[in-house]
Amino acid sequence: MNKEKEIVKDSGQVKLSTIMNMIIVFLSVCLLSFIGYRGFSQTEVISYEATSKIHYSVCYHQENALHNERCLPQEINNYVTRYIDYILVDFNYDIKLNKDVNITYNYQIIGELLIHDRNDPNLVKHRIPYVFMPKKDLTLNTTDELRITEQIKIIYEEYNAFVNEYRQDAGIQAAANLRAKMHIELNVKYEDEEIPVRSEIALNIPVGEPTIRLTGDYNPLSIEEGIEISTNQGLINQILLVILLVSAASAIGLGIIVLILLYKRHQNTPIYIKFLNEIRRKYDVDITNLKSLIDTDKEDTYTYLDVTSFRELYEEIKKSNNKQIYWNEKEWKDKKGKITNRITWFFIFIDDKKVVRFIVDENEITESYKKDPKVISKYRG
Repeated sequence: MNKEKEIVKDSGQVKLSTIMNMIIVFLSVCLLSFIGYRGFSQTEVISYEATSKIHYSVCYHQENALHNERCLPQEINNYVTRYIDYILVDFNYDIKLNKDVNITYNYQIIGELLIHDRNDPNLVKHRIPYVFMPKKDLTLNTTDELRITEQIKIIYEEYNAFVNEYRQDAGIQAAANLRAKMHIELNVKYEDEEIPVRSEIALNIPVGEPTIRLTGDYNPLSIEEGIEISTNQGLINQILLVILLVSAASAIGLGIIVLILLYKRHQNTPIYIKFLNEIRRKYDVDITNLKSLIDTDKEDTYTYLDVTSFRELYEEIKKSNNKQIYWNEKEWKDKKGKITNRITWFFIFIDDKKVVRFIVDENEITESYKKDPKVISKYRG
C-alpha cells in the first residue's frame, strides 16, 4: 500500500529511534569484542589413546599333561577341564597422551562366579564375588604415558569342584562362568582441568564343562575425546571480556526499555489513532492525503453520500473510476494550543459531482468506545 503521508506522527518516535541506535551500537561492540576475544585466546587440546590386552596360559597338572609343555598358550583355546590345574592371566593397560600431565589412578582385579540357567544366562542361581588383587592407589607426575601390567593365578580346579558340587546338591544342570576383570580409574590433570577415564579389562572363563574356551573383552566405561584448555588469560582478554559483558548487559537493558516504551505508547495511544492506523494496515488500497478538499469554495459543489463504516467506503471503490481513497484531517485547539478534537474524512470520487464519504470524529469515537469497546467493529465494518 502506497503512503504519501502517515496519518499519525508518534511523539515518542525520535526517543525510540535514539534508543534503537544505541542498541545497535552496543550489539556491534559486543560482536567486535567477541571476535577480538576469540582472536587473542589460544586453546590446546589434551587428548589420549587407551589400549588394553589380555594374555593367558592354561596350565595342566604335570602328570596329566598331553603336550610337550605343561602351560598351553591362548592360541589353542580349547582345553580339557579335568586336566587344568591353574590359569595365568596377564592384564595389560596402556594410555598415551599428547601432553605431559599428572595422573592419579587406582586399579584392582576382582572376579565373580555366576551359576546360571543353561538356556538363559540372565537367570542367575548363585553369585560369588572374589578379590584377586586389592585396590592400588598411585600417582604419576609429568608424564605422557601410563602402563599397567599385572598377573594373577587362578586355581581353576577349586572353582570347577565348587560348581560340580553345587549342581549335585541342587540337582540341576546349570552352567557357570568365572569373570575376572581389572577395573581402572584415572584422573588426568592438566593445569586446572581434569579428564576422568574409566575402563575394565575382563576375561570370561567357563566352569564345569568338559572342555572350555576363554574370551576376553575391553570395556571403556567413560569415553572422553579430550578437553580444550584456554592458555591465554592476559590483560587484553580480560579487558575485552569486560567490554563484552558490559555491552551485552547494556543492550539487554535498553531492549527492556524499548519494550516498556512500546507498551506504554500502545496503552496511551488514543483509540482514534489506533483505529486510523489499523485501517491503513488492513486495507490494501492507496489512501492519499487531499488537503484542498475540505474548507474550500469547491466543497459545496459536491454531493456527499456518507457511510457508517470504512468497509462500506471500501466496497464503493468498485464503482469508482480511479480506485483510490483520499483523506483529510482537521484539528481544533484551545487557547493554549492543546488539541480538543480531530476529525478525519475519507473520500471516494464516484464521478465529478458525487463523493462517498466516511467520517471519523475523535470525540465521538472516544466516547462510544468508553461505553462499549465493541463499537470499533461498527466503525471498521
